[in-house]
Amino acid sequence: MPSRTKNKISVLVVDDEPLARDSIRALLADEVSISWMEECGSGEEAVDLVRRFRPDLVFLDVQMPGCNGFDVIKNLGFGALPSVIFITAFDEHAVKAFEAGALDYLVKPFSNDRFWRAFYRAKTQIIQGTQDRLASVHKFEMLASNSIGKNDSMDRVSLDQLRALAEFRFQLRRFLSFSEAASEQLGVSVQQYQLMQVIAAKPPGKRASISYLSQRLVLRQSSTVELVDRAERSGLVHREPDKNDMRLSLVRLTPRGDALLQLLVKEQLVEVTPHCVDLLGPLQDLLQRDPLWQLHANQESTETVIVE
Repeated sequence: MPSRTKNKISVLVVDDEPLARDSIRALLADEVSISWMEECGSGEEAVDLVRRFRPDLVFLDVQMPGCNGFDVIKNLGFGALPSVIFITAFDEHAVKAFEAGALDYLVKPFSNDRFWRAFYRAKTQIIQGTQDRLASVHKFEMLASNSIGKNDSMDRVSLDQLRALAEFRFQLRRFLSFSEAASEQLGVSVQQYQLMQVIAAKPPGKRASISYLSQRLVLRQSSTVELVDRAERSGLVHREPDKNDMRLSLVRLTPRGDALLQLLVKEQLVEVTPHCVDLLGPLQDLLQRDPLWQLHANQESTETVIVE
């Protein structure tokens, strides 16, 4: 198995054409951030190598005899899936590639500039994800080690705090809920309604790209592409593809989508307005019972006195 080195990644190149594999290996030959690189010429070999060596990044050809690129993804399953950059000779595979969980796709023949943009974007995401996971593991290990063997009541969450948090969570979900009956009557799913809201509410000068929508909807880019695709088939949005990068495609509301959004927003405002007080009450109760919040509030009060 490739060794895990800080700020370095392992790469697998999968293509049934030897020249294509050689081309990618030549581009990456002097890349200092790569700790391990291997290649293979079939989908079956790719599945075996991924399971044995768990590479961080796979350049995966779509069209291969027998087991193609999408078959590789299916056979591995999302749980064992590394970061993938698809390589294809046809634009029409782009949407399916993102739906399969790809970070990017390269259309043959691709330029060196396009290749490096895809590689560095993937490398940055992989390294950042690894760092975030390590930080999370370290944080919870510290919390666990500090809690083991302690029975001091000051280190435990009180029953009142648990009840306040549970009530706030219930009221928050109630506040954010949307009448599915209303949306279904208009032929719009709740997810499509949320998508239209994000598009319409984007800040001035902000592009409603797939990347932006993924961030605001807290979805994987593949899931966002699928959601936009369904909304477009329903006549709610219109997508303007970017020739170089599918994630930069712009998404706009159609006149029908805008009209339905207006109706749904008015309906939701009618629903949530009476519940505002129900939400604020548990929030205030939760904050009053949280000693950390009280400490923060006292610090702010002290700082204010000093400034004055």
